[in-house]
Amino acid sequence: MSIVLNRKYIENPLEPPHEVVAFCLQQHQSSIYRMEKLANYYEGKHDVLERKTERDKEYRSNIVTNHFKLIVDSFTAFALGNPVAYTEQNQEQDISIFTDMLEKMDIVSHDIELEKDLSVFGFSNELHYMRKDMNDELETEICITKIDPRGSFVVTDDTVDKNKLFAVRYVKQHDLNGNEKGYCVEIYTKSEVITYESESLEFQNVVEISRVQHYFGEVPMVEFRNNEEKIGDAEPVLSLIDAYNNLQSDRSNDIDTQINAVLIAYGYSLVDALENAKGSTQIAIETPIENARTEFLTNSLDQTQVELFVKSIEENIHKISYVPNMNDEKFSGNVSGEAMKWKVFMMLNALVIKQRYFIKGIKERLILLQNVLNVKNGINLNLSTLKIQMKPNLPVNLSEIIQNINNSQEFIPLIHSLGWLPDVDNPQELIEQLNEQKMNNMERQMELIGSSHDDIEKDEEDDSDSENSKDNQSKRTRSTVTVQ
Repeated sequence: MSIVLNRKYIENPLEPPHEVVAFCLQQHQSSIYRMEKLANYYEGKHDVLERKTERDKEYRSNIVTNHFKLIVDSFTAFALGNPVAYTEQNQEQDISIFTDMLEKMDIVSHDIELEKDLSVFGFSNELHYMRKDMNDELETEICITKIDPRGSFVVTDDTVDKNKLFAVRYVKQHDLNGNEKGYCVEIYTKSEVITYESESLEFQNVVEISRVQHYFGEVPMVEFRNNEEKIGDAEPVLSLIDAYNNLQSDRSNDIDTQINAVLIAYGYSLVDALENAKGSTQIAIETPIENARTEFLTNSLDQTQVELFVKSIEENIHKISYVPNMNDEKFSGNVSGEAMKWKVFMMLNALVIKQRYFIKGIKERLILLQNVLNVKNGINLNLSTLKIQMKPNLPVNLSEIIQNINNSQEFIPLIHSLGWLPDVDNPQELIEQLNEQKMNNMERQMELIGSSHDDIEKDEEDDSDSENSKDNQSKRTRSTVTVQ
């Protein structure tokens, strides 16, 4: 998460003072517990696994139903199952150098991982950097990567604009024996990447390792937000997830308890007790007296009420997280695409907020890429004219979409309507392919027409030659008759 700093404490953001960096590191450490817990829940390491009895013994059964991962994965696929589409609104500008670079970066996979962090933590950090081209050591390539928000953050001022001052990435160092050897701390300013080694996060006994210039023109780290409050998609239902896991675990333990229940005998007298090799106790008793009886000591529960409680908790998990329950009997799988939108209406509403903040982060990304592309290639690319589109990953009726595109050509530009197709992320490229296809078809038709004309002319020539041959034969015949 970003650290807010009063501008008076840092006169020169290009050279952040060590005490300022130390303060920011300590501020960031205060949020590590929350992020670690959220990451653990996604991985299935829930609090129920650490639950103990009053005698400080572990429960026999601790069950985890990972609704947290279900919610995160559902929102991630729903938001970015269809790749982000970039449309150039200025037809005179060629953005092929930009789209080729995104394809080389595998930006689709990168965006999915970025969205997953957004759904887990409520925010995610993206780092821009340059490295040597693996195919040509004399060339450099522009790279983007998602970095762990538990070890990185952006520092902004406290103005309403929240201007970025610098960014920090820190990694714990270890020797070959696994012993901790301090931290590597990287400071990203608007012009340089400064690398330090520090014994601790107090940033004392600091040694500067390197100072490398970059050409992104801004702080090369972008903080993406899931919402204004930076809350993850599954975070509001943590207590419900815990309640569900505890209840399921208790039910499992109740079954174990009934299997190993204590037998109570009324009206019997004990003769002898012997523990066998398996640890079980065998009891010898005398013939019972009148009205003697036996029963198991168990905790009787109304299973119907328990089932209703479990169902209620599960319904609340889906209701609060906006993720529909696909196992619900009311959730039919054979509905049309339009009907499906009403099934996930609340999820679509939540997605609107997520998309606005994700697009805001992409615009910051485009500024960095535009700056470095212009410097690297000596061009004047303007990526601010790009239209950014995100489409939810919903079941679609492709034939219906194609029909709508065909019917709308008179009043909607083709470059816009082609964006309705689910698998099209660059409508301009599709238009160029269509134009090329039309040209090829026209050339093929011209060749066929030309070939047919040649055949007609050849047939006419053959007919003419045949007629001339007949005329000559007739003349020779007449000449022969005259001589006789």
